[in-house]
Amino acid sequence: MFSLKDRKEPFIIAEMSGNHNHSLERALKIVDAAADAGVDALKLQTYTADTMTLDIDEGEFHIGDPRSLWAGESLYSLYQKAYTPWEWHKPIFDRCKVAYKTLGTISYETDKAGRVGSRSLYIAKDMKAGDVIDGENVRDIRPGLGLSPKYYDIVMGRKVNRDVKRGTPLSWDLIG
Repeated sequence: MFSLKDRKEPFIIAEMSGNHNHSLERALKIVDAAADAGVDALKLQTYTADTMTLDIDEGEFHIGDPRSLWAGESLYSLYQKAYTPWEWHKPIFDRCKVAYKTLGTISYETDKAGRVGSRSLYIAKDMKAGDVIDGENVRDIRPGLGLSPKYYDIVMGRKVNRDVKRGTPLSWDLIG
């Protein structure tokens, strides 16, 4: 079993993120560069655009800041460009020769700016007043401007108190 308990020096983790630009060859070169730099592990982010956010290009789903590198993009389009396909895991793991267990998960700050990268509950399908909240019409996605995912089980089976448009962050005032 892998343990850091007795380790004296820092444990260095490199993150591949979307830097592979959807090229497995480039991803494997990133693994090699990380190993050459002496890192101890490589972190992958495994998702698809659909597991992260909704395919909406307006409001908080649209990057409207003209100073942003991604100005004019939607969160969905960015996640489509940046995801690491699941079928790449084996060749990447084989190249890394690092146990799968050493790969971690990312966490985010909860201030409003940081919450854009966090997950929260959002309306995934248009709802009418009185509709029951279920796993089809509410999803745990990014951005993080809705209720915390910790309330998911609590809101399931409750009803919305007014018509709600797809892409609306779920909030307590929408629940009757």
